[in-house]
Amino acid sequence: MPERARVLVVDDEPQIRSVVRVILETAHYEIDEVDDGAHAMARVEQWHPHLVITDLVMPDQEGMGLIRKLRQAYPTLGIIAMSGARGGTYLPVAKTMGANATLAKPFDPATLLAQVRHVLQATETAA
Repeated sequence: MPERARVLVVDDEPQIRSVVRVILETAHYEIDEVDDGAHAMARVEQWHPHLVITDLVMPDQEGMGLIRKLRQAYPTLGIIAMSGARGGTYLPVAKTMGANATLAKPFDPATLLAQVRHVLQATETAA
């Protein structure tokens, strides 16, 4: 796993991005955030994160489309999909689209950190 892994958080809700940022920065990850899938693609191209954590239901570009585009362009990039919409029923679809892991909202800090560590370790091994 990279010494200070870069994680991009994609969610249209500022409070969700803020909570995820605080949890991950406390665990010494380098964090950036954007509010939709269109901005996420541009930021990934510029910043080259090790992991993207994306919401699935957002304006402009939904998370499913983002996951598909990221997986095509960056096959070894770690991707975690998160959603609370419809009780998390979209999460299994996100896995089929290419997400390495999923998180049902709301989630606790320990679950988030465990998923981040797991995906970073798995993608580091695969790269």
